[in-house]
Amino acid sequence: MKYLLIILLALIPACNQTVVKKCQHEISKSKYSSYQEVGELLKTQSQGLSSETIYVVFAADYCGACKKLFRLLKDAGIEKEVVFIDIEKTWGFLFSREMNVSNVPSLAIINSNKTIQVREGLNDVLMYLVTHTGKKNRIELIQGVK
Repeated sequence: MKYLLIILLALIPACNQTVVKKCQHEISKSKYSSYQEVGELLKTQSQGLSSETIYVVFAADYCGACKKLFRLLKDAGIEKEVVFIDIEKTWGFLFSREMNVSNVPSLAIINSNKTIQVREGLNDVLMYLVTHTGKKNRIELIQGVK
């Protein structure tokens, strides 16, 4: 019993280092944008420095449809053109309410002339993004999504 306790105590620091490294990796690979990133993007657009349309997807980790949407967008190579916001964070929730979003997943399309359109639901969001982000050759990903 004494030797078992010594072995377990020796393994604990190694396990903690592994957990810390894994957590750091997951933080750096997060699909969600930060408050600062979104603020800078909207500021650039509002100052006329960018005329690009901003695609903002409101999602949550508990939402199965959100996870599926992210996976399909990643497979299509579109996820880099979309800003993902976690509504479980206070600022994300408040921003979603400002955009009149009531469900997840939802897409807010913000044009340079300050026009905001909202699409809600997996199918509507996916169809809109695939047809409007220049990846029209990936339309086959939508087939079978219900």
